[in-house]
Amino acid sequence: SSTGTAELNAGMLSVGAQYTFVLRVTDKFGLSSQASLVVEGVSASVPIMRIAGRGLGGFKRSRSAMLRSNVGLSECAAAGNAALLWQQKAGPALVLSAKTRQSSSLFIPPLSFRA
Repeated sequence: SSTGTAELNAGMLSVGAQYTFVLRVTDKFGLSSQASLVVEGVSASVPIMRIAGRGLGGFKRSRSAMLRSNVGLSECAAAGNAALLWQQKAGPALVLSAKTRQSSSLFIPPLSFRA
């Protein structure tokens, strides 16, 4: 397991422009996987969020899965609460856990993914 970070100076992003970043990893056997992230330049101090976890093909159907997020708030907003809501945007429909849908981690029970 390995963790990396890419840092961008806020002045490098144009307000209203969208940037897509793709990270591809290839192992010594030539097998690869990739993940992408779309970032939009904004002028306000908005919450920063990261979703940690595996990319495509990273979950076994017979096991449960946990998607974890890390949310950072500006100093102005840190005194208040942040509302979190996990939603599925694509793929075969899953029933998202009502207990974790509004938390920083989303639990997906075993056998939720189709074979």
